[in-house]
Amino acid sequence: MAKKLFLYLILALALAFSVSAVGYVNIVEPSVSVIDDPGANNGTQHITVNNTNTGTLTLSNIAMSSGTLTSGVNTIPGSAVTFMLNPISLNAGTSSAVAVIVAIPSTQKAGTYLGIMTASHNASHQDTASLVVTVNEVPSYAATATSLTIAKGMTGYITINVTNTGNADISDLAYTVGTFTSTVGTISYSSLTPHPFLVSYGSSRLISIGFSPASSQPAGVYSGQIALSYRGANVTLPLTLTVRDPVYSLSMPDVIYPVSERNLNVTQTVTITNAGDYAITGITLAPSATNTWQTGVVPTTLAAGLSFSVTLMSTVPEDADSGAKSIGTLVFTSNQINRTANIKTNANSKLSFDSVKVSLEDGSWKNIDNNDTLGDDAKPGDTFAVKVKLENLFTDDEEIDMDNVEVIALFKGAGESGDDIDGDSESVDIDAGEKSSEVEIDFDETMIDWEATSGKLEMTLEATGNDDNGATHTAAYNFYIEVKRSTSGEIVFTRFSAQPTVQCGNSFVIYADGRSVGEDSEDEVVLKIQNDNLGIDIRETFSMGAYDGDEDCDAIDEGEDSECREFSYSKAIQIPADMAPGTYTIEGRLYINDGDKQTDDDSIDLNVECRGTTTTSTGTTTSTTSGGTTSTTTTQRPATTTTTVPTQGATTSSVEIMYGGGRTTTTSRGVTASMPTRVTDTTQKKGFGDSGAYIALLSLLSVLLIIGIIVTLVVAFTKPRE
Repeated sequence: MAKKLFLYLILALALAFSVSAVGYVNIVEPSVSVIDDPGANNGTQHITVNNTNTGTLTLSNIAMSSGTLTSGVNTIPGSAVTFMLNPISLNAGTSSAVAVIVAIPSTQKAGTYLGIMTASHNASHQDTASLVVTVNEVPSYAATATSLTIAKGMTGYITINVTNTGNADISDLAYTVGTFTSTVGTISYSSLTPHPFLVSYGSSRLISIGFSPASSQPAGVYSGQIALSYRGANVTLPLTLTVRDPVYSLSMPDVIYPVSERNLNVTQTVTITNAGDYAITGITLAPSATNTWQTGVVPTTLAAGLSFSVTLMSTVPEDADSGAKSIGTLVFTSNQINRTANIKTNANSKLSFDSVKVSLEDGSWKNIDNNDTLGDDAKPGDTFAVKVKLENLFTDDEEIDMDNVEVIALFKGAGESGDDIDGDSESVDIDAGEKSSEVEIDFDETMIDWEATSGKLEMTLEATGNDDNGATHTAAYNFYIEVKRSTSGEIVFTRFSAQPTVQCGNSFVIYADGRSVGEDSEDEVVLKIQNDNLGIDIRETFSMGAYDGDEDCDAIDEGEDSECREFSYSKAIQIPADMAPGTYTIEGRLYINDGDKQTDDDSIDLNVECRGTTTTSTGTTTSTTSGGTTSTTTTQRPATTTTTVPTQGATTSSVEIMYGGGRTTTTSRGVTASMPTRVTDTTQKKGFGDSGAYIALLSLLSVLLIIGIIVTLVVAFTKPRE
């Protein structure tokens, strides 16, 4: 009944606030009411707009609008009200029905909101009507709970935070808490916030459940719950209580002095707290360190949860190592508990990194700042090197030198299977106020491993050295190298080589090994090896796995659908006997997507020599002399050596060469050579048995032997018989 009276009062006020029609525009209904939930888009109400002119006046573009709707301090914006027809055109004596649509905001507080709708042609033709919007109450709330760990004989609380997420005040929230149980017994709460209680619109409130376990209460974990209810909205939360035996506990941190010079007095305040369940009595506190003094009041008794502070002063020794180094202890004793804490000086370091340089695959050196990232990205298989310059920060006047200064390095995640790569330097001595020469770090591996972790990898450097007083000084430096692995497929050469020199008419072997360094497999890998002059045009197509694919297989041998991460290829090539001598460049390339995308390339310089010729390679032109005739051949790549080959018929030694198949210089990709290729020089040393004189002598002896046989036979047959 009260709600109906209130609604009637609102309607009466709406009528009182409505404005009489001016001119020929008229809204027939004096008021429109909408009742709905927050978040609703109500369009069931209509108003009728008339053109009351009895003549021929047409009213065009009659605009419909709504002002802000209010309910106390709460409002609904006028923009939430729209009209199905807007604007409207009416001939004289005609009317139109217009739907009124109210989009109630989803978080709108419950209540009755009053506003004014206007139909206006201009200031001379307009009318208004009241709009009453009633937003229904939709109760909603959320709750969270804490857990509690409490010692026997103590009192503690579990708290539940209730948040009103609905659109009206929660005036009578009710809840119940049961007995807490565990495998060792049960326990009931000792206090509970009274209920029901109010949780205002848009706010939160705490419920406290108190527990005071007796000393006889079994220790353990107890489980319970709280059930909350408000107008059909029910929430149940599990609760946990841990009961433990009471303890004595003390919080006393190490005393670490601020960074300072040596031979100075430094001070530091330390706070000691009783973190246990009982009072601590019979307290004493004293430092056990040379040249250390204590000031401040030390209580004899400290209640649970209370603290006290003292100040310590120490002299930093002349031979103190840099960094936080212990010089003694602070000793706490009592009737119940004893503790010690380290007293540490923090002498500054007089050793510093003056500069750090990094070199990646291209061999150029770049400076890198402390805690910075190198501008150039790296990839698995790239070589790297680091060199540093160190500085003795003692002044010339102090005359304190640094001896045995060395650097230890750690490249994190850059090794095999993401392991670290270690490195160190030779030791150097640095005079006071001086800098060292550049020192290069010697790493156990100088290549970012094929299986290295991708991403921003950290390199840490730590320098240590001893001064003339025996103190050890340290300096730290770190920086990052971004290692980028292709997220798709990427194949690179790990070896592309052949013997450096081959004779005309002989053969040589090309070796091409590679592996996957991308994070995806590739079904259409292409290996191409080419040199037009030598007639080399090789194309091999195969499949490969990702960088972490199968390691104990060869992708070329496996064929299609291979998941091998490596391949190995070799082929013997015959050099024509009439090939022009010179240096020939053999190109190797790797592709994915069946040759559409190149991922790596390499080359081999092959020196072809022919017997009876002398080959001289200078720049890009090769001159050949044979039998008094000179010819000129242009090579594909400059050569830097001059080679003389024995002329035919000269006396030479028999030579057998075992060649490992690699380049004459060390490859940058850390490849292990395969079994060597045997190449035999066919120019043999000729002895007397191979000469023409030996053959002539044999012929002469044969003729003399035949003549002797004939003479013997003639004499035998012509001798008279006796």
